Amino acid sequence: MFTGYCTFQEVERTEKIITDADALIAFGGGQLVDTAKLVTDNLSIKSVIVQTVPSNYAALTTKSIVYSEAHEKIANVRHKKAVDLVLLEPDILKTAPRKYLLWGIGDTLAKFYEIRRRITKENENLVSAQIGKEYITICRREVLKVTDI
Repeated sequence: MFTGYCTFQEVERTEKIITDADALIAFGGGQLVDTAKLVTDNLSIKSVIVQTVPSNYAALTTKSIVYSEAHEKIANVRHKKAVDLVLLEPDILKTAPRKYLLWGIGDTLAKFYEIRRRITKENENLVSAQIGKEYITICRREVLKVTDI
């Protein structure tokens, strides 16, 4: 169903396919996840993300990166709400090619600087904030172990 790039055209096409749904379950990586987040935000339905590639942190952010049909980045769209549920299968993620894991560690470390100001005393007990902090901690630890980048 997904065409491979997070574009406004892809979001519109997907929204036309989804009728009378309470939720969208998305299996995939970054651009698919970003598309799913836009669709669920626009349709005001629940979002369930099953991340299948460890190359990015898209499932845990409240932003989507949108590209043009020529595959150039054209927008950063902030969502009204976070993803409702993120499911991870550790065996899928840990058996992915090493370069995807390294890309994901890099993406997660970059996200730290984006989200750290939003994790305040008032919301630090939210599950999403706890997951984000734990994810960042794990990735920092893994970066220190990597010697052959």
